[in-house]
Amino acid sequence: MRSVFSVFICAVAWLATSAAAHAACDIDKIEAFLQDRAFTLSADEKIGLYARRIHRYYKREELSRRDVLRSMRTWERRWPDRIYKYMAIRDFQETDRRDACRVTFDYKFIAYDSTRDRTSAGVG
Repeated sequence: MRSVFSVFICAVAWLATSAAAHAACDIDKIEAFLQDRAFTLSADEKIGLYARRIHRYYKREELSRRDVLRSMRTWERRWPDRIYKYMAIRDFQETDRRDACRVTFDYKFIAYDSTRDRTSAGVG
């Protein structure tokens, strides 16, 4: 089964670095954040990592943050139980803006809903 969320992190978004864990686009701090905390965030917390302008998400171009948040909340409702494992940063680029950077990373996931007896797993 293909998971909608499997392309979430592969989506191209400019991470807003105003979050404390991402100060000044420090790749070491970003990697520590991804290993220790990124996957425990709710959709409402995750959306704070996105810049105002989202270039690509689910292969769709130029979405609003509101659309992305709606998608993330839908995913959380559909798959209430999730396990993630951070793998590695694939690409890291500072931008011409001092407070934003682009991070692409890989992770494994298993998501399931015991009420529907459904499971989704893959690499994102």
